[in-house]
Amino acid sequence: MLLTPGFSGQDVVYWNVFRRRLEREGYPVFAMSFPWLGLQDIHESARMLEDRVEAIKEATGADRVHLVGHSLGGLVMRTYVQTMGGDAEVGVCATLGTPHHGTLSAVAALVRPACRQMLPGSSFLETLGAEPLDVPFVNVYASRDSLVIPYGNARLEGAENFRLRFGGHWGLLLRKAAYRPVISRLRRFEKNA
Repeated sequence: MLLTPGFSGQDVVYWNVFRRRLEREGYPVFAMSFPWLGLQDIHESARMLEDRVEAIKEATGADRVHLVGHSLGGLVMRTYVQTMGGDAEVGVCATLGTPHHGTLSAVAALVRPACRQMLPGSSFLETLGAEPLDVPFVNVYASRDSLVIPYGNARLEGAENFRLRFGGHWGLLLRKAAYRPVISRLRRFEKNA
């Protein structure tokens, strides 16, 4: 299991609660962070993710690695899985509060490549949206998300979508209601594997 953060996410604190829940279920959990607060070109972050997945597979002997991404981390995962052949390396993808169709809050830092890529209607998002989801995706988002604007842009066609009415963008990392659909999808995948 590899956890990929969004903007400014560092593996030291960002995933503490979510990580502990997964570890209690018996999953070996790895986390990563990205340079430039994660706001470099999303393709560059996806190449880093690719390297990390390969290293985890080599270290653990696993055939596939499950991915969980929060916010921008979900777009990094999708780029890897949908455009770089990562679908052959990944079991289940779970996204939390990811701006799958962009977010208006990205205008706050347009000098950073990832923010330009996250603008609604960007060529990056249109290209990504045209690619199929060839692995199981579960997507959890909040209707009170102050960073994914409008919050409906967090819905992902082709995924199992779960909208939480309470809790916001960062609350998805803490709430059991956001964790439950993820662990349920992982269990179903493993049961059928």
